[in-house]
Amino acid sequence: MGNGALEFFVRGLELEFGQTNSLAFSGQLKSDLLQNNAGDKTPIHYAASYSADQWNVAIDDGNLSSGIDLGYAELEPIQNGNQTFTVTMDQDEFAVAFAGIISMPELLGDGFSLEVQQ
Repeated sequence: MGNGALEFFVRGLELEFGQTNSLAFSGQLKSDLLQNNAGDKTPIHYAASYSADQWNVAIDDGNLSSGIDLGYAELEPIQNGNQTFTVTMDQDEFAVAFAGIISMPELLGDGFSLEVQQ
């Protein structure tokens, strides 16, 4: 396992200057925490915006339907309402909360799983 560094790839950017300044961008994030045994990192799609001194971040889990292979474990996100991930980002905190099922078939067999709730 690596050091957990996040890589942010920006695929779109929108800036607005004037009476109200704003910033919006979207792309993918990757981390060596989210890589399989072959070293492939699972990309997670995001969209972020900043306006009126407030950040808004959304994670699109559309590409995660088969779960996330963590190498040592598998994570299957579970949708809570209309969101799978909830992101909090302000001056004091950056947090990503989620619900899901974690299994470790190679270590503990197919019959073991752990459900994590937000």
